[in-house]
Amino acid sequence: MTQSLHAFHCRCRAPYAVEQHFVGRLIKCGWCGVFVVVPRRAGEPVHVPTFARTTDRLEIDLAVRRDWRQVHEIDRDPANYEFEISSPNTPRETRRRIRAGRFPSGFKKSGRLVFKVVLKGTGKVIGLVPVGYVLPYYSVNLGVVIHHPHAGKGYGREAVAAVTAILFEELGVFKINAMCDSINLRCLSLLESVGFEREGEARSWFFHPTRGWIDSPYFAMFNPADLAIRSGRLAVPGERGP
Repeated sequence: MTQSLHAFHCRCRAPYAVEQHFVGRLIKCGWCGVFVVVPRRAGEPVHVPTFARTTDRLEIDLAVRRDWRQVHEIDRDPANYEFEISSPNTPRETRRRIRAGRFPSGFKKSGRLVFKVVLKGTGKVIGLVPVGYVLPYYSVNLGVVIHHPHAGKGYGREAVAAVTAILFEELGVFKINAMCDSINLRCLSLLESVGFEREGEARSWFFHPTRGWIDSPYFAMFNPADLAIRSGRLAVPGERGP
């Protein structure tokens, strides 16, 4: 069976003809080196992703080098690691994490992004939403941490909803995955409230430094724009292969 192809031009005018599963997805142009999203309709221009979003109370954007001290305030605080299997970061580890998530320089090597959660109008970083591609550029793993003095106020839910919108609308992600500690009821509630669906549970999946092996439910959310693909239809109806 011949694979249907979707034709478009990069913003550098380079011509492409890609298979249907690339439609709406992030690619790196082999000619100009820019990351662009393949247009979903013939004749439309490619989309260059942006990352800033504003909600009622928050400003969401990628963390940059000048944010490292505020990010490290979150990274180093043991109170933020009650349900984490990792240990607080050193200053060097925090700077390395931000550098790896810079777009596009760090991202093209690491496949990771680090979104900062900022209280609107204050410049205060109160949380992080790290994202890592597991299947470039289709599927990502998502995490969230809100600095403990600001926990329990709905900021995590607001931030995750904004970041999932960025991933779907700006980067064309097909599927977002998330896992958490089975006794972290606040995180479980957060994921379900923003639209994640529980797909199952991994038994004895992570080793916690004080509690030993822990179970971890796993959740997923699919891009609503990809309903046709999930139903087994063409991403761009009417296109045919050569």
